[in-house]
Amino acid sequence: MKNEDIRQFRTKLLTWYRKNKRSLPFRDSQDPYKIWLSEIMAQQTTMGVVVGYFERFIKKYPTIESVALAKEKDLLKLWQGLGYYARIRNFQKASQDIVTHQRGRVPQTYDELVKLKGVGSYTAAAIASICFNEQKAVVDGNVKRVIARLYNYKREISTTQANKYFENKAGILLSPKKPGLFNEAMMELGALVCQKKPNCVQCPVNKFCAAKDKSPEKLPVKNKTTYKNVIHDVVIMYAQDKMLFKKPAKDSLVSHLWELPQVELASSRKKAKIGQVKHAITNKRITTHVYDCPVTSPQLTKMVGNGFTVITRKELKKIPLNAMTQKCLDLFLS
Repeated sequence: MKNEDIRQFRTKLLTWYRKNKRSLPFRDSQDPYKIWLSEIMAQQTTMGVVVGYFERFIKKYPTIESVALAKEKDLLKLWQGLGYYARIRNFQKASQDIVTHQRGRVPQTYDELVKLKGVGSYTAAAIASICFNEQKAVVDGNVKRVIARLYNYKREISTTQANKYFENKAGILLSPKKPGLFNEAMMELGALVCQKKPNCVQCPVNKFCAAKDKSPEKLPVKNKTTYKNVIHDVVIMYAQDKMLFKKPAKDSLVSHLWELPQVELASSRKKAKIGQVKHAITNKRITTHVYDCPVTSPQLTKMVGNGFTVITRKELKKIPLNAMTQKCLDLFLS
């Protein structure tokens, strides 16, 4: 696009955004804590899901200081269902660093923000531009999709070369006077109009799109994810209202989250399969076979230790569980 086209693009996009942006609890806020939280919640998650989690989280932890002082298990419980739990653990570590070394003040520049635990270039650019008006372009999945179609970019998008391309184009398009607002507008365009199946007729900047009428739905080009099929067998060992749980290893993708034990633990006991549940995480498709195994209270007590503990049904509401375990319990309790 020529310079004049870019100026028109910015004007049309910002005008559309002001009229059509979604009403979100963190929208129009320049509080770096809220913007930061919303951005990490939105990673790998739909906005419809994020809103409820955000509102509950802010109500219980309204400040950076409150997150820094919170118990990890309480944060994990509130985060339960969002997945990718490293996000909330890193958020707390970064919050603690800010409280300890920066008097509770969130850094105001991209270069300082990106040094925080768990803060990548995307999150740092979002906070710096939206909260502090720094001229830093945000490049997320929505923005990549918009740019790939605007410039009819037909190369695979996960390469280093492609990332540099998107960062360069996003920087060129970025409004120098309103970088934060423009970044939000680009992300919103991708979320509402330039979706996987684009609504080109309703697009406010379709006149600038090089892929218009050229099968834009085929862009961006992505390599298909290869999934590994995994089968797990778990057992629900219980006595009255108490059940046996264990904590996974620290290097597990779902570390610090309680889960049900493997079937081998109950191999010598009478058990019955009650069904199976499915779950996907990163590049794995997991099928879990669930077994029912009632025992006596003394037998259950003897199993405590070495990472195992007994939890009552009432206590289940207070401890963080991984998503697969929650699905297994839903099957058992239904």
